[in-house]
Amino acid sequence: MFKVGLVGWGAATGNGGMNADIARLSPWISSWLCPKHPEIGWHEPYIQSVVDKVVRCKHEGDIAIYNQFLEGLDVVLFIEQTYLVNYDLVDECKQRDIFTVCIPMWEWWPERKPWSQGTDMVWCVTNYTRSYLQSLAEYLMYRGDYCNWRHRIYGDRWGIELEEFNFVPREKAQRFLFVNGNGGGKGRRKGSDVLAVAASYIPDLEILMLTQNDNYPTPMPENVIVDCTNYPTKREVFQQGDVFIAPSHWEGLGHQLYEAQASGLPVITIDAPPMNECGADWLIPVSQREPYMLSGKQIPKVTADAKQLAEVLRSIQGCDISQKSKAARARVEERNSLRDVLEDLRKAIEDGMRVDINQESLNLTGSQSYSHEKIERLGYEQKVSQIYGEAQIEYRMLVWDAWYAYQQGNLDKMFQCLKKSVQFTPFLKIETVTDWLDSFSKLSLERGKQLDTYSLTSLSEWRQLIQNIQSGISLLK
Repeated sequence: MFKVGLVGWGAATGNGGMNADIARLSPWISSWLCPKHPEIGWHEPYIQSVVDKVVRCKHEGDIAIYNQFLEGLDVVLFIEQTYLVNYDLVDECKQRDIFTVCIPMWEWWPERKPWSQGTDMVWCVTNYTRSYLQSLAEYLMYRGDYCNWRHRIYGDRWGIELEEFNFVPREKAQRFLFVNGNGGGKGRRKGSDVLAVAASYIPDLEILMLTQNDNYPTPMPENVIVDCTNYPTKREVFQQGDVFIAPSHWEGLGHQLYEAQASGLPVITIDAPPMNECGADWLIPVSQREPYMLSGKQIPKVTADAKQLAEVLRSIQGCDISQKSKAARARVEERNSLRDVLEDLRKAIEDGMRVDINQESLNLTGSQSYSHEKIERLGYEQKVSQIYGEAQIEYRMLVWDAWYAYQQGNLDKMFQCLKKSVQFTPFLKIETVTDWLDSFSKLSLERGKQLDTYSLTSLSEWRQLIQNIQSGISLLK
């Protein structure tokens, strides 16, 4: 049996709770290096539940404690980041022949840092995370950047401790619950802005919002009851409602989506990953997608259609939800038991340690044979897949192909790609042409070049293409 050490916060945060659960429910975790959170310190209930495993330290400067912790370990496990300042945890493990495993959150994952590329294995908490990392690994390989975890991508789910949530069958949709928590930072990740607009459409329908601070639009509509009570347990939080509302702009995992269902609350959430993976009973369409900078990384920020959310709430008010309530609990019991997930993680680590990637590492130089165009295209596809919905990806890639062809002087290919893109455009005719020019300009600026719009639009082929669009002539030939 291998010896595994856990590294990470023991604070009252999402990651702190996950670390505490892992340490408490995994007999195969031998020790937990628990740095003091620089802002909120330790959450003692988390620490005391596994006090015999905990090694307390500062998040910076306790090098002797860090080194002693690593002695005798076979594996080091951490969530999202390496936590220790001025101490390269992954490199220190590599020097000691210790296998490193990360549980990443896709939105925070640093794509090209030495520690993230040097980590040996990843466990994905959602299918969306898995797809993202698989795509990223391929892109990095084409660029000639090797990542150790490329052939060690495991998992597509996380779990909750079912015993922690008391299942109470709900009969009717009478109490609607939204948990804002700390609001989700500057981006109001939890979607309180969407909730405020939706509530304004249905002023006679009461919604309870639980919040830990004032990170939400003010004033909220009068039918949104703001409750700042600090409930001592998650079980008591979900006792406050019958239906759970989660219009999140993004989630790394979305614990609440599963905790609500375990408690018997059917879920309403946005139809975008990873939120729509939870098995929700009602999915609200996306009304807007936009890029959002999160800690130096551009991620997609999606916004639920507030009017559609209001219509769903109105349509189910007072309705029988007894079967949906039972089904919600059954779903998480089948797929999201944390004890089962942790056992699968343990088996995956065993398997991952047996995977031999030395041959591919030696063949890394083979990736240099891929064309510069293919490398750039993969990078752009990786970018747009995080910002736009599936319906727009084909259009965006055809416009990119047209721009690249124009840069190479291949005007025939450029016009063929633009003609084909009309089949996939989400815009009206004139808006499509405007978007072509905007996209060409932005892509050129990213290369440090200024697009000569006059030269482009003066081409006879361009004028003919625009004329065909305006006159409605079929471009499908």
